[in-house]
Amino acid sequence: MRTLIEKISDIFTIIIDKIVEKAQKLKKYLINNKKWTLYLYLNGQCIDKRKIDKDFAPMGKFYIVKVRGMKHLLGTNRKVQIVVQSYKYKLTDEKKREAHIETLIYEGVDIK
Repeated sequence: MRTLIEKISDIFTIIIDKIVEKAQKLKKYLINNKKWTLYLYLNGQCIDKRKIDKDFAPMGKFYIVKVRGMKHLLGTNRKVQIVVQSYKYKLTDEKKREAHIETLIYEGVDIK
């Protein structure tokens, strides 16, 4: 009886050690995750979500965005490819690694 209990406790110890090891690997991966999430807004509505590197400076850039079903913003529900320019920061969250940026439609560009 005693040997049976020792074998069961050894098995549980091995299982718990494996779970702790996997949890530590996951925690290390999440800490070392260098990607930020960039949300692009047009007239107060989110039109695109992108993953960017930590050292990427999103302001002063132009972005090519494909949007669909935005008749209230662009006048059509079809898939439209537009060029937007970053305008101002709405919110930057260091803890969640998110940056929210308001954009403007860059006029005078014809994309085919």
